[in-house]
Amino acid sequence: MALISNGQIVQTACINVGGRLVGIDENFRIWRLEKPAKLLMDQLGMKYELGDIITDEDVQKIAEALADALVEVMKGKPHSEIAKELMMTDPLNLAIQVHEISFSGGVAELIYGDKKFYNDIAGYLADKIKAKAHKLRGTLVEPPNKIRATVIGAGAFSLSVSGSTAYFDENIELPIKNLPVVHVNVDRNNLSERHAIETVKQAIKKYDVELGEESLAFYFREPVHYQYDMVRTFAFGIAEALHPMIEKKTAGCAYF
Repeated sequence: MALISNGQIVQTACINVGGRLVGIDENFRIWRLEKPAKLLMDQLGMKYELGDIITDEDVQKIAEALADALVEVMKGKPHSEIAKELMMTDPLNLAIQVHEISFSGGVAELIYGDKKFYNDIAGYLADKIKAKAHKLRGTLVEPPNKIRATVIGAGAFSLSVSGSTAYFDENIELPIKNLPVVHVNVDRNNLSERHAIETVKQAIKKYDVELGEESLAFYFREPVHYQYDMVRTFAFGIAEALHPMIEKKTAGCAYF
C-alpha cells in the first residue's frame, strides 16, 4: 500500500493479501498453499493441505476474510486478529484525507474487468474487494496501467546515467545490479542533521533491512536548496545516519 500526496509517495505499508496465497485448479484441488493462507485457515477453523479438494464455500470464506483484512488496514490501524497477523509492516498513518483509491497487480486486472481463471483465488478475492470498495475512504478509480504482476513488473527497473554532472566514488565497482532503492522523503524546508538522520532511519525501517548487512541505494528528491550550508547539513546528517554502512564498507557515494 502506498499513500501518495501531490505526486509524492509519503507512506508505504504492506499486508500479506493476494490471489496466489492459495492455488487451486479447475477441480478445486489445492496445488499451492502459502504460510499466510494456512494461518488464515487456522483462524477460520479449516484443515486443508496440498492436494486436498477445497469447497467453493470455503474459498469464498477465505477470500472474504482477506478482503476484510485489506479494507480494514486501508481505513486505519488493524484491530482484528487476522489483520494484525497478516500485516508485514507498521500500518499507514491516515491523518490526511484520501480522495482516490486504485489497485495494481494481477488481482487489480480482475477487479477492473478481467474474468480469466488463473488457477488461484484471485478472482474470488477481486470480487470481494470490489464489493467492499464503497467502505473505503475515497473514490475507486482505474489506473491507466495496472502492472499485472506487481512484485515482478513494478519491482524491476534499470538506471542509466551519462554526462559530465555525475560523480561516483572510485571504490564503486560498476555495473551494480539488483540493488534495492530506498526513497527518503527529506523535507528541505525543515532541514537539520537530526531531521536527515531520522528520515533516513524511518525509510530503512520500511524495507526490513539492517544497516551494514547489505548494499542499498538512497533516492532523494530535491532534499536541499543548492546552498553550501544546506548541502553541508544534509551531507553530515546522511553520513551519520549511514555510519554502520560506512564502518562495514558497504556504503559508497554516487551523485547525479
